[in-house]
Amino acid sequence: MTNDGGDRAADDSPAPLEDDVRFGPGDLAGRPSAGRPLSALSPILRELRERLGLRRLPLLAGVAIILALVPVAALPLPAALAAAALSALALLAMPWPGRTGPASTTASRARVGPTGAAGWAEVVEAMPDGAILVRRDGIVVASNAAAREILDHIAPGSRIAGILRNPEVLAAIDEALETGEMRQVRYDERVPVERHLEAVASLLGPLRPADGTPQLLLVLRDLTATERLDVMRTDFIANASHELRTPLTSLIGFIETLQGPAREDAEARRKFLGVMATQAQRMKRLIDDMLVLTRVESHAHLRPRERVDASRVVEQVVESLVPVAEAAGQTLTLAVPPAPTHVRGDRDELAQVLQNLVHNAIRYGRSGGHVTVTVSRREADAGGSGERILMAIADDGIGIPARHLPRLTERFYRVDTAASRDRGGTGLGLAIVKHIVARHRGELRIRSREGEGSTFTVELPAEQGPLSGD
Repeated sequence: MTNDGGDRAADDSPAPLEDDVRFGPGDLAGRPSAGRPLSALSPILRELRERLGLRRLPLLAGVAIILALVPVAALPLPAALAAAALSALALLAMPWPGRTGPASTTASRARVGPTGAAGWAEVVEAMPDGAILVRRDGIVVASNAAAREILDHIAPGSRIAGILRNPEVLAAIDEALETGEMRQVRYDERVPVERHLEAVASLLGPLRPADGTPQLLLVLRDLTATERLDVMRTDFIANASHELRTPLTSLIGFIETLQGPAREDAEARRKFLGVMATQAQRMKRLIDDMLVLTRVESHAHLRPRERVDASRVVEQVVESLVPVAEAAGQTLTLAVPPAPTHVRGDRDELAQVLQNLVHNAIRYGRSGGHVTVTVSRREADAGGSGERILMAIADDGIGIPARHLPRLTERFYRVDTAASRDRGGTGLGLAIVKHIVARHRGELRIRSREGEGSTFTVELPAEQGPLSGD
């Protein structure tokens, strides 16, 4: 081989084929070195390699050598075979144009990093926290399901400043784009529900990317559940201590009486045991309601994802409470539309809302009275409010004085404490209803007039089609 032949091989190296693997920066340690094949054969071999795409072209060259040496040099067959084998081995060991050795073979089997906006979008979609890809000009390239759960109106092509209106978060994004350093900030959202969030802005790649390439990754971590746990733990202990003190004191007093003066009194024992059973049931109801309220509050910031027929839920609840109404001497009636009334909700929680409201209507209604449960649909209005599903529970009982209405949904608030306890109320039923309705992005309306009865209406957004992401 000569240096001239090697130079020609380097100058005439072919362009990469269309099926060559692309590598990102850092895939290869250095520039591939040009091979130095036999000067006489290199143009022909390169042409064959380009047209046929053969990775083992040296083997064909060895066969050609065998055919050439046997008739021309009149070599004995064993010697010709040996020469052909040595030539083939030498050709196999040579670097060829476009071949960089074992390192390239290994590298060609792996893609290093995502390629372009589409590749980054796939990575973002797999992240557990909310993640948003943003260009340098503030345009959203992609977001994942967790981010769309936090920001309802986010979509590719929208401007991040129009979606996230928190000044601290926008300032962190600008600083990350200017300095290339990660920025982290905590902030609160008040609408539609209270949330505590952490935003982390990190730069992707160079400060001046190609057009359309995402430059910044914004990660949103929801800290609401973590922070609420501490508050709920404190509230639970305080409320439990206050509300359980009375029945617990009663139980202790009856136990001491049965152990002392009434030990041999069968009539007193029967009476006291009945009261003790009532107080124990009251404690059980109280603890059950507190646990339900705690569970609802723990995920109040997460909107349900099921598609539920509200009419069907109401029918099931009313059917289960008909015996309770009959035992109280009341009539329970139901009116639902023939078409399904779909909402986005949690079936069990919606049933809990209906049970609490219907049970309250029966509990505080008058003997011989009527409780009516109605499901209706309200069309979208010109003000931008979409179609709504209304569930109304009306009774003709004693009613509620107007001064009490604003505080009805507070924990342990009672209009008449003694009457509520006598009827088995815990003071938590309407608080549970309020939190469930808020989680469903709905509204609870209360209308009452003393001596005429009350109407509790739950209003939820109608769901027209399959939920996004289902």
